[in-house]
Amino acid sequence: MADPAAGLPFQYRFQADQVLVYTVTVRGKVEVQMPDGLRSNPIQIDMRIVQRTLEVGPRLATMALTIESARVTQDGETAPLPEEGQRSMLTIDRRGVIEFISGSSGWQGSEFAQMQFPEHPLRIGDSWVQEAVTRSEPPVRTRTRYTFAGLTTFKGRSCAAFEAELLLADGGNAPGQPGAVSKGRTLFDPDLGQVVSTEADSRFTFQIPVPDQPGILATTTTTIRTVMQMVETH
Repeated sequence: MADPAAGLPFQYRFQADQVLVYTVTVRGKVEVQMPDGLRSNPIQIDMRIVQRTLEVGPRLATMALTIESARVTQDGETAPLPEEGQRSMLTIDRRGVIEFISGSSGWQGSEFAQMQFPEHPLRIGDSWVQEAVTRSEPPVRTRTRYTFAGLTTFKGRSCAAFEAELLLADGGNAPGQPGAVSKGRTLFDPDLGQVVSTEADSRFTFQIPVPDQPGILATTTTTIRTVMQMVETH
């Protein structure tokens, strides 16, 4: 790897038929402050996602993203989520700009994993802001600041570490627009040219009307920690 003090160029790399397997865990809770007290429900989601490169062109690579498993655990019982079995098609360029042909990323926290690099080399401490619109309903416009934090290792890989901070979540015309705070850390393997790990801590708070009590609002707070890690590559 070149001298980071002089600036490092980062880009994604692709190989036809390459398969990358990721696990995603989501842990947290949903708290609802009602007039009669606080109610809390835990969140436990486990996913396994397979990314296969179908074709590599001069500018874009075409990929298939399959959610092999998506399970939620509640009260000791595990059940499949609707996302299980979902298959998406997308294109991605060397900077990491993604265009979905069909489907979507399908998991919370994926905005940190879909990091787009600037065209210029980065020195430690350099930052940039990335804007995106989710494919959820209603769409959410996000602005995320990434900062090149330095070099580290992950499972024997030499990686670049990037801190991520969600600056804005705009729910458009959705009622009860949420306030959101999200911070994360993404590890990128320059030799492989792929993200190998992402951790994100998020907190969302919004208010909803209380049924049968006009003018009374309940405050809902969702706190989650999302961890994505590459577990296989071949």
